[in-house]
Amino acid sequence: MKLLRGLVVLLVLAGVCLGAAWFVLNSTKSQLEHAKAEAATLERNIADLSARVTGLQAPADTAASDLPQEFFILAANDLDAELALQDAILNVIASQNVTPISFGPTTVSVDAEMQVVAFEVEFETSYDATVEIIAALEQYRPVMSLDNIWLRAVPLSSRPDKDTPVYVRLAAWSYWVPERADEEG
Repeated sequence: MKLLRGLVVLLVLAGVCLGAAWFVLNSTKSQLEHAKAEAATLERNIADLSARVTGLQAPADTAASDLPQEFFILAANDLDAELALQDAILNVIASQNVTPISFGPTTVSVDAEMQVVAFEVEFETSYDATVEIIAALEQYRPVMSLDNIWLRAVPLSSRPDKDTPVYVRLAAWSYWVPERADEEG
């Protein structure tokens, strides 16, 4: 009987030990699987961040290819880019039946690695037409930025209102990239 009782105690102790070992191994296994999943996520994040850093460090011509085409003028050279910007601005102004007083290329202080073309125009029109022109230029594609806008009421009216003529001078600029031979034709 003592022997039987000893065997039962030994079996119970062995069962408790095996149960504890199984519990420890299972929790370690789930921790290991969790750690593997977390490591895979971190590796993907590292790859994404590396790609972003590479894109930020890329030269101007490769960085331009990452931007949507609406963010720059595609032209054979800087003169063609300047003419494209000039045509865009003058067409928007003409759409409001306004004739420019003067216009021409200008420079702007843009700290960018991509090539920039800038254009300045002066005209007189009503305040409402000026607002329409500025809104149309801001919505134009390819995108252009308005760098400087000068508005001054023309001293003809003693009571200014929205129909008061205004003198406007504005400068606009846009990025441009050279056309590639495979994109032509």
